[in-house]
Amino acid sequence: MAKFKSKSVSRYGLPKTGQLTPYVDYDDGYYQKGYPLAGFGSRFANLGDGTILDRATGLQFVKQPELIIPGVSVRADNQIQVAKGNYATSTVYAVADLVKDVATGNYYVCVIAHTSNGANVAADLVNNPASWRQTVWTNSAANLTTPKTMAWATAITNCEGLEYAGKGDWRLPNVKELMSIADYERVSPSIDPLFANCQSSYYWSSSTYAVNTGNAWIVSFVVGGVYNDVKTLEYYVRPVRQY
Repeated sequence: MAKFKSKSVSRYGLPKTGQLTPYVDYDDGYYQKGYPLAGFGSRFANLGDGTILDRATGLQFVKQPELIIPGVSVRADNQIQVAKGNYATSTVYAVADLVKDVATGNYYVCVIAHTSNGANVAADLVNNPASWRQTVWTNSAANLTTPKTMAWATAITNCEGLEYAGKGDWRLPNVKELMSIADYERVSPSIDPLFANCQSSYYWSSSTYAVNTGNAWIVSFVVGGVYNDVKTLEYYVRPVRQY
C-alpha cells in the first residue's frame, strides 16, 4: 500500500531554536531544523500595531507589555506605541505625559492632548476622564519604560481581560508557547530584538507544575531556561493570542 503524501507543505511547525553557530557537525547549528521553512520569510513579523507575529507557530505576541494602557474601548489607534513617560509639569498635557493621582497612588497616561480646566491633576482626572487612562501594568513604576511584575493569578486575569490592537482574545501563554520564542543564539535577553525591552528575567506561563500545584512554570529570558516557582511570587508577563 502506497504511503500517503501531502500535496502541500504546512507553514507551521516546531520553531527553530535560533542557534546559527555549529559547534560540531550534525548539531542544532549545523541542521537548523524548524519553521519557518526557507522561502517563507523571516520568522518574526512586526505587525505595526504593538504586536509581533511568529510565522513558525501562528502565535501573536504583545511586543512591549509595558506600553499596554488598559481601559474601555482600547483599540490599536489609541495605544501609546512610543511612551515618553514624561511627568506632566503644567496643566498643558501632551500625549504620553505621565501623572500620579496623589489621592490613590495610581499612575495615569495622557491619551488625548489637552489643556486642563482644573487646577491640578486630580481635578483633571474628574473633568477630563477620557483624556487619561490608568496603566495597571506599570502602576508601581516611575515611568512607562519599566514593565510591571505580578503574581500568577493576576497575570492570568489581566491577560484574559486585555483588549489590545483591536483584539480581545488575549491570554497568558502556556509554557511551550512561551519557551518557543526564546532565541538560543542570544543571551540577556535570549529573544529576537524585535521584542523590544524584553527583560532579562523570568516570565510567567499559564502552565501549572504537576509535582507541586502551588507552583507554575516560568521561562527565563536570560538564557532561555525553563523553571518553576511559587504562584504568589511576581514575575513579568507577555500576552499571546492565536493569529
